[in-house]
Amino acid sequence: MPNKKVIIQESLSTFLQRHNAEPPEGAIDDIVLDYVVSILEEIGSEEDVQDSFDVEGFSEMMEAYIPGFACIESTLVTEWIFLLTEKLKTSESLSNGINCTVIRHSEFEIL
Repeated sequence: MPNKKVIIQESLSTFLQRHNAEPPEGAIDDIVLDYVVSILEEIGSEEDVQDSFDVEGFSEMMEAYIPGFACIESTLVTEWIFLLTEKLKTSESLSNGINCTVIRHSEFEIL
């Protein structure tokens, strides 16, 4: 199962290509990925997610690393962020399910 940064990098690259905001080579680095991870974790921990996400602040920060990001409509950015949050939750659930299956299988082998 790919880790969070890999999923985010692939999703961000696809999102940027769809909206004609091609980043310069190496622009999607660990700093950008760590920033997006922190935003997604913050959203995932909030109960009222719609009010907690500052799309303008997020777009400004991303614009500093990826020129053209601020030109993407805020509704599209918000939609992408929430879809990515759900994708990561699903990925984590699947990963946890696989671990449980392995543990259960191992328990049966011990008995």
